[in-house]
Amino acid sequence: KPGAPFGQERDWPVDRPEPVNSPDVKKGSRNTVCNVLRGVDADSGATTLSTWVGTSFPATLPTGSSSAYVTPGSGEFFRQFKGSTTSAGPLFLVTDTGLRYAMQSNSDSGQDDSGIGESGSKKDREEQQEAQQAQNRLGYKDVDPNPVPA
Repeated sequence: KPGAPFGQERDWPVDRPEPVNSPDVKKGSRNTVCNVLRGVDADSGATTLSTWVGTSFPATLPTGSSSAYVTPGSGEFFRQFKGSTTSAGPLFLVTDTGLRYAMQSNSDSGQDDSGIGESGSKKDREEQQEAQQAQNRLGYKDVDPNPVPA
C-alpha cells in the first residue's frame, strides 16, 4: 500500500508551467535561454540562479565561445568548488575572449628538491609566494576568487 503523497505540507505552486521559450528557428522567436549565476553563499555553497530568455544572446559571444560572456576589458577570477566547501578547489581566470585559464595555485612548477618532510617555515612562505605570482602579475593580488560551483 503506498504511503501519503510526498510534500503535502509544502506550499507548492498550483499553476501549470508554461514554456517561456520556443524551439522555432524563425527570426524573432524566443529560442535563446541563458542560465545566470547571480551569487554563491561563501559559507554553504548555496547558489542563486536566474533564467533569461530572448530572441538572441544579450551580447555577441567571442569566436569559439558558446557558453560564457565576460564584459570586454574585464575578467572573472574564480575558484571552482564541489560540495559546500567554497574555500578549496582549482583557480581559473575567464577573459573577455571567452577563454578559461587555469591559475597555478600551488608550487607545482618547482624543479628542485620538493622538501617533503621539512618543517622550514621560510621555505613554505617562499613556495606560497611563488604560487601566487601569476595571480599577482595579472593584477589580482588582493582579490579573493569568487566561488563558482563545478
